[in-house]
Amino acid sequence: MDKRFIELIRDRGINCLAIIGMAKNSGKTVAFNTLVKEGTHAGLKLALISFGRDGEEIDSLTLKKKPRIKVSAGNVFATADRVYQASNLKAGVFSATDILTPFGEVKVYKAEESGIVELIGINSIGQLQKIKEYLPEDIDLILLDGALDRRSSAVPLLAEGIILSTGAVIANTVEGVIEKTLDQVRKLTTPEIKGAKLRKLIKGVYHKDKNAMIDSRGDLVEIESRISFSLKGLKKRLELSGNDGLKTLILKGALVNSFVKDLIYDLKIKNCKIVVKDGTRVFLDRGIFNLLDKYNIELAVLDKINILGITVNPLSPYGVHLDSRQLVDEIREKLPGIPVYDLMSEEYLSLK
Repeated sequence: MDKRFIELIRDRGINCLAIIGMAKNSGKTVAFNTLVKEGTHAGLKLALISFGRDGEEIDSLTLKKKPRIKVSAGNVFATADRVYQASNLKAGVFSATDILTPFGEVKVYKAEESGIVELIGINSIGQLQKIKEYLPEDIDLILLDGALDRRSSAVPLLAEGIILSTGAVIANTVEGVIEKTLDQVRKLTTPEIKGAKLRKLIKGVYHKDKNAMIDSRGDLVEIESRISFSLKGLKKRLELSGNDGLKTLILKGALVNSFVKDLIYDLKIKNCKIVVKDGTRVFLDRGIFNLLDKYNIELAVLDKINILGITVNPLSPYGVHLDSRQLVDEIREKLPGIPVYDLMSEEYLSLK
């Protein structure tokens, strides 16, 4: 485990990695820049893409300076045309994309020198999938800069693994950071649903962009809803099925606290499974997980997420300074299978 992250990526044959921050200023850009530097040094051909906006000089929330995105000669990156033109970086256009933004067309560039650039222009999963088609065929590793919110929730699924960035910005104490980080890891690593036949049924439901239920007889019943899933729709389907009971509930969207409470307290649901597409769709508090356990409701996903590692930032822009060593050690103790590092620490910098 005592390897730099780029070596772990190479060992596992990962070609697309997402760097996901638990919040702004959690150290995501530092992790991104670290991987760019390590990957370039290792001779990898890199493509750099951001979902949203990254690399701006001033944080829009704190009004303080942020780490900039640093590219090296030979790196490929995607950004809006006017944003690139405003930079001092020398790069050539590899391809246009027809993705239009208020900052001009998004284009794929190849850096001719090392420098600073802002990445902007990709604001939907469809655009992110499209931009990958415009990259050079000989790219060794795509680095996706993402975030944990519903707008970008599918970003980890476009990658073969993620690095999660956490730190003092999410809590004022070591204990608080650890608790929130563990809760997030629990959501992201929700177990994958088993059984080839069941998985095929669920894939079919998601392919049609539907919600559905499987009753105790094993029958699959789609739940109609014009806008989104409704409790009323589920109740109606349960009644139509002869009240045979719910065996598996398949949700296409997010799973939130209020919905789980309604299932348990209003519909008296218990002893069943709830399936969502992946762990980024789970927005549940620790108490709701306990409630699921109490009523024997198993939570599962169709697509599991591979957490390659966790980075820790002990500083926040609001003046909080936590003990880096304690943070790293305690998260490692709780998550023994996942490498955890403060990328600015002597421990990490001394790794070969």
